[in-house]
Formats: sequence, C-alpha cells, structure tokens
Amino acid sequence: MLEKRKYSAIDILGLTYKCTPAFTILFILLTTIDAVIPTVLMALSTAHFVDTAMNVLAGHALYFNIFIPLAGLIAVIGAANVIDSLQLIIESRIRLSLDRNLLPAILEVQAKLKYNYIEDAHSRELIEITSYEMNETFWDGLQAYAAVIRSVIGIGSIIMLVVTQMWWAAILIAAFCVPLFFVSIWAGKKNYSAKVETRKYERRYSYYSDEVLCSREAVYERTLFRYADDVTNRYYESFKLASRIQLKVLFKTRITTKTTSILLLTITMLTALTLIEPVLDGVVSPGMFMGIVAALMGMAKTLGWQLQDAAKNIAEAQEYMGGLTALLKFESVEGATDLPDKVPLAFKDLEFRNVRFKYPNGDNYILDGISFKIEHGKHYAFVGVNGAGKSTITKLLTGLYDEYEGEILINGKELRFYPAAALKALFSVIYQDFSHYQISLLDNIAIGDISHETDDSRILQAALEVGLGETVNKIKDGIKTQLGKIDADGIDISGGQWQKIAIARSVISAAPIKILDEPTASLDPISENKLYKQFKEIMVRIMKNAKMFFSIILRNSMQYFMKAKGWGIAEQTTAILRALLWTAGLIATQRLFDAVTEPARSGNDFRRIAICLGALTVIVIAQQAASGIGQYLLSKVSYTNMGKFMAEFQRKLGRLPAVYFEDVNFLNKIDKAKECLEYESLGHFASICLQLVTYYLVYFLSIGGYLFILSPLL
Repeated sequence: MLEKRKYSAIDILGLTYKCTPAFTILFILLTTIDAVIPTVLMALSTAHFVDTAMNVLAGHALYFNIFIPLAGLIAVIGAANVIDSLQLIIESRIRLSLDRNLLPAILEVQAKLKYNYIEDAHSRELIEITSYEMNETFWDGLQAYAAVIRSVIGIGSIIMLVVTQMWWAAILIAAFCVPLFFVSIWAGKKNYSAKVETRKYERRYSYYSDEVLCSREAVYERTLFRYADDVTNRYYESFKLASRIQLKVLFKTRITTKTTSILLLTITMLTALTLIEPVLDGVVSPGMFMGIVAALMGMAKTLGWQLQDAAKNIAEAQEYMGGLTALLKFESVEGATDLPDKVPLAFKDLEFRNVRFKYPNGDNYILDGISFKIEHGKHYAFVGVNGAGKSTITKLLTGLYDEYEGEILINGKELRFYPAAALKALFSVIYQDFSHYQISLLDNIAIGDISHETDDSRILQAALEVGLGETVNKIKDGIKTQLGKIDADGIDISGGQWQKIAIARSVISAAPIKILDEPTASLDPISENKLYKQFKEIMVRIMKNAKMFFSIILRNSMQYFMKAKGWGIAEQTTAILRALLWTAGLIATQRLFDAVTEPARSGNDFRRIAICLGALTVIVIAQQAASGIGQYLLSKVSYTNMGKFMAEFQRKLGRLPAVYFEDVNFLNKIDKAKECLEYESLGHFASICLQLVTYYLVYFLSIGGYLFILSPLL
C-alpha cells in the first residue's frame, strides 16, 4: 500500500481510496450532491414553488398544482438532512478502514526501522506523529478537499444559474468570487502557521499535565517532593503563551473571513439589483429572483470560513505527508518483523575483535578497541561504571546497531551475516528498563517464547522457579490475573515482582544465550543474590549450556464548579444580538418577497424592491459581523478561563495523597474531568446552551411583537 516516493496532501484521496474504494467514491459523490442542493436545486425548487403558489393565488392555476412543487421543495430540504446523516456513517466507515488497512502498513514500516531512529528524538517524534495522528489528519484532509469541491461546484452552479437569466451578472459574480477564494485560502494558511508556532508550547503544557501532574506513574515523586505548585505555574505560563499566539491569529483571520463574506454579500446585492428590472418586466419570475438571492446569500455566509478551515487542514495534511515521506526513506532492517527461529543456532563461542563503536551523531567512542571471547558452558559478568558500555555490548550483539568497526564473530562467522530471525533466537535479554505490559500475568511471561506454543503449566512452572509462587497464590485469578489499571479488575504488583516476571520470560525462552542487564535494580541485596543463584540453577538444570553476562480531596463525582467572569456576559450579549438579527432577517425576507410579488402596492416598484433588498443585505452583513465578534469573544474568554480552570484543577490533583491514584475508577474520572475542561468542549457546550435559550426567547418575543404591533402598521 505504501511506496517509497514523495507524498503530498492530495495523496490522502488516493490512499483512502486504496483502503475503501466504495466509501471514498460515495463520499465524493455525496459531497458533489451536497454542493448542488443548497445552490441550484434549492433555488430552482424555491422558484418553482413560489411561482406556482402565485399562480394558484391569482386563480391562474388549480390549487392541487401546488402539491408537486411543494413535494419537490420538501424533497430537496429532506435530501440535505439525509446527506448529513449519511456522511456521519461514511465517516465512521472510512475511519475504520484507515485503522484496519493504512495504520498496520505504517506500523509495519516503523517496526522495520533501524534502531538508531528509535533512539533519536527527532525521528522518534516523527514516528509517533505518523501513527498517532494518521486517522485524524486523513479525515480532516478529506473534509478539506470536500469543502473545496463544494465551494467550486457551488460557485459554478450559481454562475450557471445566473447565466440563464443575465449573462453579464454571472461574469460579475465570477470576477469577485475568484479573488475571494484565494483570500480565504491565504487566511487558512496563516491560521495553520499559528498552530505550528504554538505547537512547542502545547507539547510543553501537555507534558506537564499528562505526564507530571495527572499521571499515576509520577504520583510518588509528586507526593514526596511536593512540586505540583511549581509545575502548575509552568503549565499555566506555557498555556498563556500558546493562547496569545492563537488569539492574535484568530483575530486577524476572523476579520479576513468576515470581510470576505461581507464582500460576497455586497456582490449578491449588486447582482440582485441588476435582476429587479427583468423581474418587473416579467423576464425573470419572482420565484427565480428569490431563489437566486437565497442561494447567493447562503454561499456568501459559508464560503469564507469553509475555505479557511480547508486551507488549514490541507496544510496540516501536507506536513503529515512530508513526515510520511521521510519515514519511508529511513533505512529498514531486513527480517525485523520475522519471528525468532524455532530451533536456535548451536552456540559454540562469541568473540569481539578490536571493536570500536560510537552512537549516531555522537563524537566519542563508547567502545574503543575492545576484544574478548565468550565460550560455551561458562558464565560471565561484565562489571563497570555507568556509561562504560555494558548495555552497548548487548545492543551490538542483538543486532540493534551494526555500524561498528572491527569484528563480532559468532561461531567464527561475522554477526552481520546472520539473519535477524537467527539472532532473535540466539539471545534472550532482560534489560533494566524492561516493559510492563498491562495484560495477564500468563501472557506477560508467554511473550518470552513467541515462536512456540506454550501451555499454562509450563508458564506456571517458570513463575514458580523465579519466586512468583506466593504472588500467584494470593491474587484473585492466579496466573490469569490482569496486571495494571487498564482493566477494572487489574491489579498492581511491586517492582520486584515485575522483575521476576521479566526473568521468567527468559526462563521459558529457548535462546542459548541469556543476558541480564541489571534487571535486579529494584531488589534488596539479599533478594538480588538469591535470584541470581536461582537463575543460575534453573539455567544449568534446564538448558545445560546457559550463558549469563553482566551481570485535593475530590469527591467521587469529580465535580468542578467554574465561575468565569465575563464569559456569560460576552456570549449571552452576542447571542441576543444574533437572535435579534436573525429575526430581523426573517422579517426583511418577507418584506422583499412582498415587494417582488406585489409590485402594484407601490408607485415606485424598483425603489421599493431595492430598499427591501438593501435592508436584507445590511441585516445579513450585521449577522456576519455579530457572529465573528461573538466567536472571537467566546474564544478569548474561554482560552483565558480554561487555562485558569485547568491550572487550579491540576494544582488540586497534585496535592492529593498517592492512594487516590491506585483506584482505576478515580483515574477514569480524572480523564473525564479533563475532557470537560478542554476549551472546545467547555466553550461549545456553554455556547450551545446560551444560544438555545437566548435564540428561542428573543425569536418568539420579536416575532410576537412583529405580528401584533409592526405588521398592522406596515
């Protein structure tokens, strides 16, 4: 699926098609239909319905003639709602297909990389991004291209519709829309640049939050050294730096986007003005006039922000694809994902001859001319200070690095010439920083011999031999007990018990060479000595040829009450203003409809229609301005308060006793509380609540006032 070539953002479409051809085609098809419905189809169905209704009311047509246009209009509106639901289904299927097909391909590439890329900070970050951010980046990219398609088709369809009425008006629309199209793209790229600039601050405060202040792993140091207040202050400072940059760019892009929409609305009014005389002359029907105006205004209100978001997401996709291209260029190891040979090599001896090695990007040699020989049937201990190169020898032996000078011979044959599967079967290594897998105790040991099927009795025997018998007897489900806190029934075990599990992995391994790289660091001296003796006896008894070198008190509901000064006032004020403008827009639309359909009521038909059209345009422009101001105020206040909320929340968490973090339910509640405090969740929830209450209250009051007071006067 993945090839070694240069990828760009447009390849998101191609790779998604490879993963799920049917749903990709359906996604593009629905996007195309979704672009036509609110423009041409809505304009034509509205025009047909209005013109038919006027004929029925004038007595020029029978009343049942209205049913077909009405059904058509309802069908268009219904189709728009159905498409929205279908797109949600398609989103889930595409995301699932990406995880099933593309993600494994990326992970396979990563699994085959040379080890030096894993230890390099820059390449390791690239590896994490290409896997963790794949699904979100691809879907945002698809949505971005869909927005571009909708905008192009929407503009094109409206221009074609206007061409059928007044060809030169269509040229006027195109002349203004094309430059505004590129302005929106430019604004989106600026927004993306701000995101890149703030990324380093976001990573920093995310690290403080996730890894230091809220993590279970750091709870003991956090409790012992009481550094929660200091780290919380650092978190808040990084958050403020990031939010300032984001708000600065947000202000500029909001102005650009809303200016774009206002210019488009102005173009709409100018275009509509040119159609008034044809309406009065009967060349253009009143229904078509209303349909074109509605379609143009709908496009003007959405074109700017859709394209801006699309440009930002496409820029993100381009960066991601650049990272994917770089990842595919990294050197890989042949056989890196192969299982170890089922039958290990018959080991005789191992020799280092004048081996010199320094790590990539390193200046000093860790090993400088080292020579030694290891023979069958003996035990060896490599002793040295930290940094002497003990672990480096292990990395060379297991083939993690092969850029050494000199020779490393196994049975007289250069190590580089052995396939990866043979080296995996030859060595069983227990590192000091071995992995703690949150799976069952049985599976934790079984991974020591993944090339063979292991029965429960053999694994239990290995556990007993390394001194885990008492632990197995005490825990609820014995050797099948889940370890860690991912599972609600999982348990924690001590560091010493984890080290015995790691040694048990080596016990069941068929590898003839066992390497223990300081795996007993968490044991007391007596237990350490006892475990080494046990391990030696096990190896001698089982394998006969074993080789060993080296040797807040929060309630259960996690409720957090937040008082945000200025937030409610800012959002509620703009919500009231937008609701009033929305209602005014409805009234202005009605007055325009009356002016177009009943021109005989006024002596100056053109002037009356133009005034109504201008009033509607001004109201819609005011709606756009109020929307932009409201969004910016909400963002500004939410950014400010969210930083304070999160800082105080994490300060309280950092002061909690360590015992709270032993409860998996408590940890889950922390995650849920953090989600509730996130800017988007917090801001959007409050915005929706305020808008629902305010919109409907103001809407009914203003409609009532219009019906009972203003309407009789007009």
